[in-house]
Amino acid sequence: MDVGDVDQLVAAELRCFPEDPWTGDAFSSILSLPAFHGVVLEEAGRLIGYLVAWEIIDEGELLNIAILPEERGRGLGRGLLKNWLKRLREQRFRAVFLDVRDDNQPAIALYESFGFEVVGKRKGYYSNGEDALEMMLALGDG
Repeated sequence: MDVGDVDQLVAAELRCFPEDPWTGDAFSSILSLPAFHGVVLEEAGRLIGYLVAWEIIDEGELLNIAILPEERGRGLGRGLLKNWLKRLREQRFRAVFLDVRDDNQPAIALYESFGFEVVGKRKGYYSNGEDALEMMLALGDG
């Protein structure tokens, strides 16, 4: 993921998360930060998905993962998450955290299938007042 992807990322955000999309400034501001990790998934030169995360010391935090609506159901999001978790394990990270809308059952099921567990709830976390579940996956001792 780099600055050349920002326009496509913003367009994808508007389609995937119309209620609370990231802006171009949000993407641009994190791209150069040392803890940033971002991957775009392309098919025929077109962005169809992405993963955005922090990697700090021995912990990862999934900030955003998205697959365009017409590309869902192919296991692409699962593949992005699986590859990122593999990277973290190889680098001996200790744990991974994420926040997910408490009514997003498909995402929660995906995360649980990897072993993530709910460790807390953030009341009114999203801009529209929706709550988030905080989930965590222990990767080992690091």
